[in-house]
Amino acid sequence: MDKKIFRISLITSLFSGKGGTERAVINLANNLCSSNKVKIISVFTDKNDTPKFSIAEKVEVIHLGLGKYNFFYRIYKLWGELKKHIKTDDFIIGQIPFINILLGLYRLFRIIPAECKTIAIEHTSFFAVKKITRSLTFFAYKYIDIVVSLTQYSALQFNKKGIHRTKVIPNVVSFTSSKISTCSEKVILSVGRMSREKNFTYIIESLSDILKENIDWQLHIIGDIGDDTQNIYNTIQKFKLEGSIIIENFTNDISEKYLSSSIYVLASKYEGFPMVLIEAKIFGLPIVAHDCLTGPKEIIKENDGILTPYMDSIAFSNAVEELIGDEERRIFLGKNAKENAKEFSPNNILNKWNNLFKELKNVTN
Repeated sequence: MDKKIFRISLITSLFSGKGGTERAVINLANNLCSSNKVKIISVFTDKNDTPKFSIAEKVEVIHLGLGKYNFFYRIYKLWGELKKHIKTDDFIIGQIPFINILLGLYRLFRIIPAECKTIAIEHTSFFAVKKITRSLTFFAYKYIDIVVSLTQYSALQFNKKGIHRTKVIPNVVSFTSSKISTCSEKVILSVGRMSREKNFTYIIESLSDILKENIDWQLHIIGDIGDDTQNIYNTIQKFKLEGSIIIENFTNDISEKYLSSSIYVLASKYEGFPMVLIEAKIFGLPIVAHDCLTGPKEIIKENDGILTPYMDSIAFSNAVEELIGDEERRIFLGKNAKENAKEFSPNNILNKWNNLFKELKNVTN
């Protein structure tokens, strides 16, 4: 019997930015299209907006161009636009709370036909969403066919609120590599938009003494301008670390940055599922991260990195200092990280999605 080919729409707010959600949407579409008919429906962008990440030729892209309208007209206009494109779909996958809430309401009022299954992906940390938005998701998700969480912790929070149709599927990584860092370069790496939740000022303050004592080591921060950019530069100046900290804009070809580093650090105030940690593991970097509520604890293992208590700057700096002083341990953790990253390989994640589709459609083969 021929393999079932599903028709799938991934609905997102926009995909012309460089954020984690945009990249996750495109990565998922690029992988699903190998065995399904896939389209990305971008609600706010128009055809002149160019995605920052490469999209497979087999993925159809539809721009609804609703960004120019006010909030209420967007809601009114959205369904009229969507129904043109999803009437023959097997699955509609929402990517952000705003879209997911609307999908739940469309299902409640039977606007979406029963044969078209609705899936809400929770990309954001459970506690990073505003209370009113979270309350609306609790209501709307009761009518969604299934909620896909990136972490077990997030799924458990929804279970506690009476939403039991949940599945844990991590995001798809955008690349693999046969190469591995030698862990011999004296570079500490951190990647992410320079926004407050990424907590780069905490990293700088925590590592300030270490960088002064180990003048041959540098901290490299790779990321686009965000709401904390000026504060980051001010903190560098405050601790007189201009020669020890390098800031560079994000680049799509970031593999060389990982390969030329020896330690990866993350200290976000909150995360959904930090793909940068998977990327660091793919390139064989030992990781030091503090234990925010979701994300790091489900990626870092005892034999490939160090997880420190949340906002404990002393434990964080001690862990980095330990790795700076022990190249053999860096190499040991890095090799294990490379091996452990296979858990999150595109094939493994794609199998989870295809199994979910079959389950929802009662397909046995």
